[in-house]
Amino acid sequence: MIRRVRPVEPPDLMTREQVAAYFGVRPGRVRRWELRGVLTPVQTAAGERRYMTEEVQALAALYGQ
Repeated sequence: MIRRVRPVEPPDLMTREQVAAYFGVRPGRVRRWELRGVLTPVQTAAGERRYMTEEVQALAALYGQ
């Protein structure tokens, strides 16, 4: 029997929902930040968008969070 294993995300990447929770906003706002160039997404091997934790933390520091 072959079992499919879901790949584990590296700890230095965050989902849109995780970024939204970090800032206390809705995921749609994070998407708009991406469209405006505030955050740069990284595409995983599975084709999913993720955000670098360092970039999210730097953005938070920039805005005093």
